[in-house]
Amino acid sequence: MAEKTGRAHPVSYEALMKEIAKIGIERIPYVQPLKVRPTGIISLDLPLHGGLPVGRVVLWYGMEGSGKSSTWMLVAREFIKRGLPVLWIDAERTFVRDYAELLALDVDAVGDDGKPLFDLLKANSAEAVLDMLIMAMETRRHKLIVLDTLAKLVPLTEAAASLSKDQMGIHARLYSRGTRVWSEALDTSDATLVILNQERIDMGSYGAPKISGGGKAISGHEPTITGYMGRAERQVSKAGELQKLIFRFNIKKSKAFAFVPKISIADYFQIHIACSADHYEIDYPYELFLAAQSLGILQGKDGKPWTKLVAYYDGESLGNGKEQVQAFFVEKTPLRDRIEADIHQRMESGQWQMPSQGETRESEESKDDAE
Repeated sequence: MAEKTGRAHPVSYEALMKEIAKIGIERIPYVQPLKVRPTGIISLDLPLHGGLPVGRVVLWYGMEGSGKSSTWMLVAREFIKRGLPVLWIDAERTFVRDYAELLALDVDAVGDDGKPLFDLLKANSAEAVLDMLIMAMETRRHKLIVLDTLAKLVPLTEAAASLSKDQMGIHARLYSRGTRVWSEALDTSDATLVILNQERIDMGSYGAPKISGGGKAISGHEPTITGYMGRAERQVSKAGELQKLIFRFNIKKSKAFAFVPKISIADYFQIHIACSADHYEIDYPYELFLAAQSLGILQGKDGKPWTKLVAYYDGESLGNGKEQVQAFFVEKTPLRDRIEADIHQRMESGQWQMPSQGETRESEESKDDAE
């Protein structure tokens, strides 16, 4: 009987490691913990479990006018305030300097090295954008890269073809190849890639769900975090100035953590942001108050999590009833600043637990007399 011939397989662990090294496969000695950067917006940092994952992709999609670009302009502003460079790729051709300045995004900011902290780029084709992304990741300068939006990228073959000619699946094939090419560059970069996209209706599915276009690579396989935005509300003063933005979103998917935190108070996180020329203030009854209540920072008289009567923090009373406690968070006071610092510290350390959706807290506070 003839002997079997072929590759000689290693017979020991040491021989296996030598063979792996020969063929160019790298063994990772340990799995590093995921690094995150806070966005500076509590309503975003809470569901993201501390901030944006570094070296990962975030897909943020929704209907037109839902506030996708505005939300990430605010995040970009927070990055620039901390001296972290931002790259913004304006594929929609909708970036307006006046609106960015209304959101207090300093597009002319310069870092300590004399280089701009905000780079606004445009490209004429989808291929040029993909090349631009890879080069930006390899430089390791930008900490936040925003592509606005994926739906507006035009492949060269589509641009050169007749409008009457069908181009089936051209976007999906291009983006699938792009994700494979940029994966290695993104792994070694120090940035978070945020892809903004429009929603579309999947006519081939039961119930015609709203999905993110661009193929499975973009919508399902590549993103570590996928967020969906509904309709936004804008409040304008009599002078024509934007006073408040209300954005509603939820986290559809997260592969960055073991679970996606859910707040039991509302189905959607709400960002209430009052804009001015140089800063924005969180609308505290919906933002800081919601975070303090959800993280269990507010306590009742009995020391248990606060529900509805007198709320305490570190032994100090904040008010009696929801309206008074919300009003406490509106005014900037040393105690309110201490609570805000406590919230950020808990989020950054990761040593906190958020109640699951539908969970109720028992409290004996209802037996207390109103103060």
